[in-house]
Amino acid sequence: EAEEEHENAEKAEAEKQAEKSGTTKTEEREAARNAKEAEEKPVKSTKPRVSVVTAEARTASADAAIAKEARKGYDLLMLGIKETLGPNGALHEDLAKIAAGFEGPLGVVLGRGRHLENPSSSFRMLVPVSGNNVSRRAAEVAVALARAQEVAITFLYVASRDRKGRRGGMAVLHQHEQAVLKELVTWAERYDTPAHTAIRTDMTPQGAILREQKRGKFDLIVMGVNRRPGEALFFGNVAGDVIEQ
Repeated sequence: EAEEEHENAEKAEAEKQAEKSGTTKTEEREAARNAKEAEEKPVKSTKPRVSVVTAEARTASADAAIAKEARKGYDLLMLGIKETLGPNGALHEDLAKIAAGFEGPLGVVLGRGRHLENPSSSFRMLVPVSGNNVSRRAAEVAVALARAQEVAITFLYVASRDRKGRRGGMAVLHQHEQAVLKELVTWAERYDTPAHTAIRTDMTPQGAILREQKRGKFDLIVMGVNRRPGEALFFGNVAGDVIEQ
């Protein structure tokens, strides 16, 4: 009887070990299957996704298409078309038609010369500033562009002509004007963008911009201006004169 009990105990232990082994093998097969599925499953990209919305529209209906899309709450409209200038040198009427469908801030891109043939080429960037809000916004855009291309940026401040008795450079500016330039330079350098300044007091703003552009051989001018009311797309005389040149 004792021998029979011993045999039964050994049999029970063997069955227990067999059951445990079977469970382990099942778990191993499950783990192997999961590992294989993980290897075969495509890895999701960790790069940020950019939503691209495409729509085809003729110029006559472009304003309606823009107005419809703008209802989704966009904060900025960037415009760039093949014919940016009309026969008279002003902004083309097609730009005005498209912009009519958007009431928020606009960014108009005008490409000329070698940059139309090679848009990826680097720029020498000039940014006229005055200290107002729209000018500061343009400076922010310019710094972002300069940082992306790893190039320096030059801020141009055109002061009023009545500066008798003042020395050149920063000394010719009033204290608040100096603060504007220093703030922009500090802000640009905070984003690893080298910044320079230029000051003009002896000419009109448009004359100063064009002269500095020629002197420094700048090939990109970033201006912050206000859109004037009316059917035509007009940003004031200063921007208009620079665009025509």
